[in-house]
Amino acid sequence: MSDNTTPDPVNVPVRTRPRKLELLILLGIVLLALGLRTAYLLQARSNPLFDQPVLDARMHVEWARAIVNGESYLQLPYFRAPLYPWFLASIYWFGGSTYLAPRIIQILLGAVSTGLVYLLGREAFGLRVAILAGLGAATYGALIYYDCELLMESLSVFLNLLALWLLLRTRRVGGRVGWLLAGLVLGLSAINRPNVLLFIPVAAIWVALRRLHQWRSGVVDGALFLLAFMVPILPITVLNYVRGGDAVLISWQGGPNFYIGNNEYTDGKTARLPGARRDWWGLKEDVVYIAERSTGHSLKPSEVSRFYYKKALRFMRRSPAHAAGLMWQKFQYFWNDLEVPSVSNMYFFTARYAPFVRWLPLRFGIVAPLAVLGFWYSRQQMGRSLPLLVFTLLYVASVIVFFVNCRFRIPVLPLFIIYAAVGASHLWMLATRRDWHRLIVGCAAFALLYVFMNPGIPQAYIDAPGARCTVARALMIKGMLSEAYDECADVIRIDPNYPSAYITQGLICGKRGDIACAEERFRKALEVDPAAPVHEFLVEMYVTQERYRDAMRALREGVAISPGNAALQVRLARMLACCPDGSVRNGREAVEVAQTILNTYGPAAEGLDALAAAYAESRRFDEALDAAQKALRMATEQHDADLAAQIEGRIALYKRRQPCRELSESRKD
Repeated sequence: MSDNTTPDPVNVPVRTRPRKLELLILLGIVLLALGLRTAYLLQARSNPLFDQPVLDARMHVEWARAIVNGESYLQLPYFRAPLYPWFLASIYWFGGSTYLAPRIIQILLGAVSTGLVYLLGREAFGLRVAILAGLGAATYGALIYYDCELLMESLSVFLNLLALWLLLRTRRVGGRVGWLLAGLVLGLSAINRPNVLLFIPVAAIWVALRRLHQWRSGVVDGALFLLAFMVPILPITVLNYVRGGDAVLISWQGGPNFYIGNNEYTDGKTARLPGARRDWWGLKEDVVYIAERSTGHSLKPSEVSRFYYKKALRFMRRSPAHAAGLMWQKFQYFWNDLEVPSVSNMYFFTARYAPFVRWLPLRFGIVAPLAVLGFWYSRQQMGRSLPLLVFTLLYVASVIVFFVNCRFRIPVLPLFIIYAAVGASHLWMLATRRDWHRLIVGCAAFALLYVFMNPGIPQAYIDAPGARCTVARALMIKGMLSEAYDECADVIRIDPNYPSAYITQGLICGKRGDIACAEERFRKALEVDPAAPVHEFLVEMYVTQERYRDAMRALREGVAISPGNAALQVRLARMLACCPDGSVRNGREAVEVAQTILNTYGPAAEGLDALAAAYAESRRFDEALDAAQKALRMATEQHDADLAAQIEGRIALYKRRQPCRELSESRKD
């Protein structure tokens, strides 16, 4: 027979045909996931935030670009786990610093994650569950949405699924390479989002004791798993200790986050720390300021984190009923259909820029009740699927004990989808077997859970004033001032007491050159919220108009309202030292303010630069030179070329025994 003869498919070995069929099914699911994510990405490019990221997304982009440029961004030890900015930086290194490239990589990663959902379902529960789970993950709207956001969720989903699949597969096929790889991947997941740390001790015990009759071999496997897990973490711990001077395992954000979700003022879903500003950098500064003001002395980052853990636990001890009610409220937030907004509002952005997502069939209010049934129905297969169940429950607990929003439950959603597939498959099996009694019980349980988990979407989530203001800011940056102003006007019609709308309108008026309108809008924002963050804008506007006394008044108001705002304090010190209006300058007070900044926040280039200007105004030029040279060294080490150039100019003044009369400063946008 010629080699070119096509073989009869009937003669293909029996075990080969199912394998090829399964590969085709897997490929189809992955391509479906990729197609839907590509469609979303193409539509989402019309979103003004596509190339104007905000809050966490903006911080990730800035951090990644700083890494590529060899610049410092966050002081060590790490406040936030660093893997996702490193991931972005690696993409920027090869593909350029664009907003499209990382999203393309992430939708590819999301499609692969969908394949991992199929493989994990196949490994734990069989082909039917694998197909249902794969289709569910491919078409789940929130997963599609977050695969295109510049946030860490897409990477967490991939790493967690890969690690769990490696654990289950290695249990079946044997070999120690699988344990090593699973530990390594979980270590990477921990330096992306540390929630997985809760799972590690349980996973190590499961690896070590899975075969009691071979316990010595199991102990070795468990030890190798733990060693591999520590490989990505140890370098960060060492870096935090050696360069940051503090014993921090990965990051020190845990304490503040725990307090955000466990205090007498929290609603359990909003990332707001009492007394702190609401922007990312302001929150980070105020977290330290509040802790050090309360203790009366400077604190290391790990001590700041412990301060907030203790503060939250003290609240729980003093108000157990309130704390228990709050925990129940967070439990309800997690287990219901609401996609509680965090950085962005999925309801608003999908409805406006990618409406097809709204018509996809699956949502949490359907998946979660089926998943609960799946937990119950899978109890007889607990032996081989135990890591999935334990990981799911521990991850859920790790979210609820902090605070809850849709973004934080994304990493565990694929596992819910797998268990939902188990629940749906079992109900179908009961129907085909005509086991009416068990089917009725299962359907009744689903109905009760569905009612509990589907309370309806609040109108505020649909109106989304915060999202609209964010869009307005992006439109303003793009120069679309009329559209931006109208967007804010819509917000004010929806909620006349929403300060961000007035602030944004004030900024728009300022860009138009209508100073009177800008001032009126900023003052209106303060009327509806006395703590509205407008004082820096007012100061900038007044300085531009050379209304220095008004600028000083606004500075003092801002510092009084937000005493932890280091940026405002630096500006106050510089105004007191450098203001062209002699009636505003006060060298002695400038020195006091600058020294307070340095004592509170530690040595920083901006603070030392302000102290140097204050010394010069007080005619203490030798001390001014010393402080300015220290500031220049720090600015150079931080690769802040603009600030370094400004300081060099001021050093020349101090050498000529002249004070500074320049109010400009280098600051983050």
